[in-house]
Amino acid sequence: MTDTINIFFAANKKFAPHLQTAIASILANAADNDNIRIFILNNDFCDNEKNEIIYLNKIKEFYVEFININNNQFASFKSPEYINSATTFYRYLIPNIKPDIDKALYLDCDIIVEKSLKELFNIDLSDNYIAGVEDPAIIVSTVKLKNRFGIKDRYVNAGVLLFNCKKMRDDNFTERCFELNKKLSSKTYFGADQDVINILTYNNKKIIDIKYNVVSSIYEKQLHTEYTDNEIENALKNPVIIHYSDYKKPWNFYGFPERKRDYEYHKYAKMTNSYDKFFIFKASLFNNEFARKVRRIKNNLLFKIINSAFELILDICGLILSILSFPIYYFRFKRNTK
Repeated sequence: MTDTINIFFAANKKFAPHLQTAIASILANAADNDNIRIFILNNDFCDNEKNEIIYLNKIKEFYVEFININNNQFASFKSPEYINSATTFYRYLIPNIKPDIDKALYLDCDIIVEKSLKELFNIDLSDNYIAGVEDPAIIVSTVKLKNRFGIKDRYVNAGVLLFNCKKMRDDNFTERCFELNKKLSSKTYFGADQDVINILTYNNKKIIDIKYNVVSSIYEKQLHTEYTDNEIENALKNPVIIHYSDYKKPWNFYGFPERKRDYEYHKYAKMTNSYDKFFIFKASLFNNEFARKVRRIKNNLLFKIINSAFELILDICGLILSILSFPIYYFRFKRNTK
């Protein structure tokens, strides 16, 4: 029996290589009877980006559809400064994009999948809008939501969400997301669409095992979460999805390699057709950036003062050493000239 798994991504050109890596990891770990159907919401993909994704059929055959999104519909949306792309709001559209799909899995691009997604996709949503993993990193946003909107249930990370598309369509969920997003200001909320989704799914969200979305903050010792130590330990040992949710992305060269899970990312990235091109380019950028920062430091007045002072100290030390060494060299010279 074939198990169909409907997966949505939202991406732009910048994240295309990481989208490829995420898809490669899904296909590499899919069960033989997993029928993977992937829908990519985008605004700027050209034939090159599309062909690079189609190339991944060499790992396992899958269905892929590229859906162009008009960003003008999000023009009036306000979001925190750290969010600089409209793609984060594409999640709102998922329930209505494919009216024939009653259940869908949404995934961020900065993830890798370590096991078949069949178990996650088959979770019973009952009458809930979504299923997701509690986000232990978003403490400030959670407090704001509880204080302003009376949201008392657990706050989920929107990077991995199982959507009850049928219920969402029946309850005009997409339209409600748009209405609420327009009312909120960038100062009111921290997580942008993530806050909106948590507000609108209050008392209608299912909290699932943390192994389905192992966010970066799980690796920290101090957590704000209701998950037990055993649940966290098991998730770290046997993750289904690893989510690189902090600013330390495994494709950046600053301090890499730093974490064991970064190597997992590169294992799947090497299965793509763009790995060598992308990382040679990144290495070039890193080298140029490093050289640029060195030049900036050297041209800095404070650096010049400190460098001059340091050179002066070295000269003084050299002079003192010469003075102290003079008697030794003098007597050695006298002895050898007798």
